[in-house]
Amino acid sequence: CKVEKHVEHENEDFSCSDYSLRVEMRVHGCGEFGAYSSTRPKHCFLNKLEWQFSYDPPSGLLKALIPRVEGLSHDLIFTF
Repeated sequence: CKVEKHVEHENEDFSCSDYSLRVEMRVHGCGEFGAYSSTRPKHCFLNKLEWQFSYDPPSGLLKALIPRVEGLSHDLIFTF
């Protein structure tokens, strides 16, 4: 598994409380994460870092690349 990290910036005062809806999950492993959503997320966070994601409006498919880190799970959050 080879995945490059896509960090835009780190937010030390991380808080999603300003968003009306958020989806939180813990993911294990690495590679391309995919899910379907009828609405484009406003933001994606991975381990409290704002993270790059893609969204395809016609299909509703959103994707984010999860880096390989041995023995570590990741907290993945999408805000709407």
